[in-house]
Amino acid sequence: MKTPVAIICTILITGCVSIPYPHRAYHYSHVSGRVVDRITKEPLENINARLAYVTMTTKRDGLFEFVPETRQHFVFNLPLFPFDFWDACGDQLHLNDWDVVRNRNGSGYRSVSIGVDSCPYPFLGAMKREENLLKFDRLGDIELMRAK
Repeated sequence: MKTPVAIICTILITGCVSIPYPHRAYHYSHVSGRVVDRITKEPLENINARLAYVTMTTKRDGLFEFVPETRQHFVFNLPLFPFDFWDACGDQLHLNDWDVVRNRNGSGYRSVSIGVDSCPYPFLGAMKREENLLKFDRLGDIELMRAK
């Protein structure tokens, strides 16, 4: 059992109070695109796309699509201070070439991070959890360059 001093220190350090409050949250918005070679414009297979906590690998067509899914949460962390930075939405889509054969023979692709219109789920609260359902960021073709 935590002592009152430890609980007070935790609240002051994190800037929030945890309240039992079951709710559903959408951690990312709808984001889609196709990964292609910068020179040949051919679709790239085996490129990992990561948004929020979800990773997927492109198939032969080079396509990826993140569809918002809900996660059940049982605690709401109520901020004690105003956190105005949550008003601006924006997250990062990370593309990495993890193809073993390409990277072994030196023909792999450079990693890329792209800003997308998605509200990352804030760790201190449940604000903006419904806003991700209204967003759809169609990125089109994303060109990757060879690493060497």
